[in-house]
Amino acid sequence: MASPFQNEPPAADDSRLDVRAYKTSAAAVFTSDFADRASDPSQSSARPHPHLGWAVLWVFVFWAVQIGVSFCVAMVAVAIAVAQGHTSAEQIERELANVSVVMIPIGTLSSVITAVLIAYIFYRRQLGVRLAVRGMTGLQCLASLLIVLPLGVIASEITNCMGEFLPSFNAEVLGQFAASPWPLVFATACLFPAIGEEIFCRGFLGRGLVANHGVVAGVLLASLLFGIMHIDPVQSIGAFVLGLGLHFIYLTTRSLIAPILVHMLNNAFAFWAIRNYQWCP
Repeated sequence: MASPFQNEPPAADDSRLDVRAYKTSAAAVFTSDFADRASDPSQSSARPHPHLGWAVLWVFVFWAVQIGVSFCVAMVAVAIAVAQGHTSAEQIERELANVSVVMIPIGTLSSVITAVLIAYIFYRRQLGVRLAVRGMTGLQCLASLLIVLPLGVIASEITNCMGEFLPSFNAEVLGQFAASPWPLVFATACLFPAIGEEIFCRGFLGRGLVANHGVVAGVLLASLLFGIMHIDPVQSIGAFVLGLGLHFIYLTTRSLIAPILVHMLNNAFAFWAIRNYQWCP
């Protein structure tokens, strides 16, 4: 591809241009960014992907992957049950109930892989920069830790209220999985969802929706889609409220690490409460 800078200055002016162009590190960053945009004209004219229509489509893609993985796991479980001679409807249903605990780790790991692949398709070598994968200050870390409990309590109280009117079909499965060894619960139900869902909902969907529809509408839409992704009506309400808080943290800290941290700790608190429901209802 030909260089976009066709008219180069005389050799005698090179030293003065170098001094002006690279006098500060900020100028160097700007020059590098301008060169990237010049080599890819679409970046300079188009707003970040996706807008609302594409965002809804990407949510269905994310769903399809999760459902496809769960379906494959279920089919393997049925095949194993039939091979062992468990052919009655009750026996197959029992095997599916047992394998549901396995679906959560496999599903959450696939969500991380799916989110990274989707983001990489659009951001490529600028993946970390576009997602804002950067460190936080000590004050930001402290604020993120302090907001976990209030945000979790607010989301859970709203969820409990909605549970009086809306159906829920994930509670039993989550309760069964919460009884698994804690390292497995933390890794697959706290860490993996935090990474996968924050990359997808905040770093990818949220970035495009805020750029295309404004901050208020973009955050509301991203949080709404985040809630819908959880499918379970009661859980979706809590996820929507949690998504609003997570997106506020993402925008104020300008770091994807912050919502990942809060999301992970929120899930850990929720599963800890489930495991200790007798004295912490």
